[in-house]
Amino acid sequence: FTSSVIKLKPSEARNQLLDLSHGDWVFFIDDDAYPDEKIFQHFYKLLVNHKFDIVGGPNLQPATANWFQRSSDHVLSSYFGSLGSYVRYTPSKAWLPATEQHLTSCNLFVRGSIAKKLSFNEKLSTAEESDFLIRARKSSCKIFYACSLIVYHERRNNFLDYLQQIYSYGVGRAAIIQTNPENIICTSKLIIVLSLLIPYLFYLNSQTVGPILTLYSLMMLAEIYRARLAFGNKIFLATLYPLHHFTYIFGLHVGVRRRVALKVPVQFIRFQKAP
Repeated sequence: FTSSVIKLKPSEARNQLLDLSHGDWVFFIDDDAYPDEKIFQHFYKLLVNHKFDIVGGPNLQPATANWFQRSSDHVLSSYFGSLGSYVRYTPSKAWLPATEQHLTSCNLFVRGSIAKKLSFNEKLSTAEESDFLIRARKSSCKIFYACSLIVYHERRNNFLDYLQQIYSYGVGRAAIIQTNPENIICTSKLIIVLSLLIPYLFYLNSQTVGPILTLYSLMMLAEIYRARLAFGNKIFLATLYPLHHFTYIFGLHVGVRRRVALKVPVQFIRFQKAP
C-alpha cells in the first residue's frame, strides 16, 4: 500500500474508508482512543444473542488521566453536565435501546451494508455521527447501547482545548436541529430553557434572575457533593460546570445564527493499493 496525507472533514474521511471496506461490520474509533482488550469478544456475544444493526458503548477515561482530565471527565459523565448523553462517558445499563444521544463515533459498530447505504453527511463538519444515527433510526435500523463495549479515550488535557470541544458540541447540536428539526426534542429541556434565558439575563431584575441562579447553584452543589474526587477537584468543578454549560449554549447560538456547521478539515491518510 502507498499513502498520502490530504485534508478532509471527518465525514469525508469515513466515507472514503467505507468505500474501501468489505466486511459485514465496520468498527469506528477515534485515533486517540483504544479498545478494551475484550471488546470484540463482547461484540461477538451480543451478535449471537441479539438482533441489531448498530451498537456502541461508553468511552472511558484512561487510568493515566491528569488532574484536569479527571475534573472534565466528571462533568461529561454526570447527568447535570451532559444530561442524556452522560452514558457516552460512563457505563450505564447493560443493554439499552439507543438514540444519537447515547452513542458516539469513537465507539461504534455498524453493519457494513447500512453504513455504505446511509454514509455520512459530508456537509457537516461536526456531529456527523449524530446525523447518521438519526437517519439510521428513521430507516428502522435497530440501534443499541451496550456497556460491555468499552474503549478508552483521552479527555482534553487543558482548559482551552476542553472549552473548544464543548463549543463545537454546541455548534454541532445546532446543525443537527437544522438538518433534523423534529430532533429538537432530543435537546434537553434544561439546555433549551437556559439557551433562551441567558441572552435576557442582563435585562432582567434581580428578583427574576435570583431564583434561576439559586436553583442552578443548588443543582450544581448537589452534583459536586456526590463527586468522587479530591477536594481540589471539587472546588474546580464550581468553575468548570458553569463554563461548560455557557460554552455549549454559546456554541448552540452561534451555530443557529450561522446555519451551517463549522468547516474544520482534519488530516486523513489515504491508503491505496500500490501499482
